[in-house]
Amino acid sequence: MTTASLNRRSHGEPAGRTHHDQPYREHRQVQVHRTSAARMEVRRRRTNVVLMLAMVTVGSFFLLATTHSTAMMYVFVLSFLSMCAYCYRLVQIRQLEQHQQNSHSDSWFRAA
Repeated sequence: MTTASLNRRSHGEPAGRTHHDQPYREHRQVQVHRTSAARMEVRRRRTNVVLMLAMVTVGSFFLLATTHSTAMMYVFVLSFLSMCAYCYRLVQIRQLEQHQQNSHSDSWFRAA
């Protein structure tokens, strides 16, 4: 490596790469894109689960109302409680994520 290329290097950059290397920048952008894509996939899965639980609850309620069957009552109660428990869990996850974001921004305040 030449002296000029060593002067252009920044801290944490591999020895063979400089600021002007395009593959290094593209690699960083791909990592950021993968993280947001993974978050969107998790969000889509959670939405699908909530919608599926809601459809089962509504369907079992309709069948309970039309057939007056004891078995349908148990299916409805179980699906309704499952949907409530899953929504409660989603709220807990969201509060935990918000708490973690707030704790990072307020960490300087608790340092003293």
